[in-house]
Parts: sequence; C-alpha cells; structure tokens
Amino acid sequence: MNRIHRIVLSGSIAVVVGGGIVVASAATLGTVTSTKLGAGNVEVGSCDSDGVSVSYTYAYNPADTHQRYEVSGATVSNIAGTCDGKSISVTLTGASGVSLGTSTAATIPTGGASTVAFATPASAEAVQGASVLISG
Repeated sequence: MNRIHRIVLSGSIAVVVGGGIVVASAATLGTVTSTKLGAGNVEVGSCDSDGVSVSYTYAYNPADTHQRYEVSGATVSNIAGTCDGKSISVTLTGASGVSLGTSTAATIPTGGASTVAFATPASAEAVQGASVLISG
C-alpha cells in the first residue's frame, strides 16, 4: 500500500511543479488543396496560472492476466474558478513520459475539482505522473 501512496504523491508533485495546466485551442488552418499547404496559429492562454493537484482512484484487479493495482480514475483539484465549464482530461504518463492512457473528457463544475475516468485502467506501478489538459 505504501507503493501506491508514493505514486499518488509523485503524480501530484509532477503536475503542480510542472505547471499543471495546458490549455489549447484549435489552430486556424488556411486553405489546403493538392497544390497548396496552409497553416496558422492562435495564442494559447491559461485559465489557471498556479497549477492543479491530481489524486488517483485505484483498485486491485485480481484477473489472471493482471493481478495488480490499476488506476481507473483521477480527481483534479485546486482548479481556478476561471476554468469552470471548460473541458478537462488527464493523460497518465510512465517512464520517459510515455502515455499510459488518456481519460474521457469531463466538464469542470463550479467548485474547483473534477473527476475523470480511464476506459482502460493503467498499472498503478507504471504511473509516474500525469498531464492535465483544460480546453474550451
């Protein structure tokens, strides 16, 4: 159980220390045809400048092929009120920043915390951090 507890803390630290928030908007593309290639950009701002905290929901999976603790959800808290109503998702990361899976998107409610679920739970032992995306 201590191992899981350390993973939860490392995920929280990684997100808060790393800035925690990535906010994206769709870039505007110019006309693209078979003879022209277009591209554009848009300024990306942040609705939360002081970072967020992430904690995980995990459970033991006794299946013969797994027999391990798995992360099935995450709660993102300390979200600034300016992010209310925006979309949020979390990507779990492992060694070298490799993606272990991305949650389903959720809408941030008033109150500064949002819970997301992972369609395919990740091995708790493999989780070393999390990346949070708030958009909209």
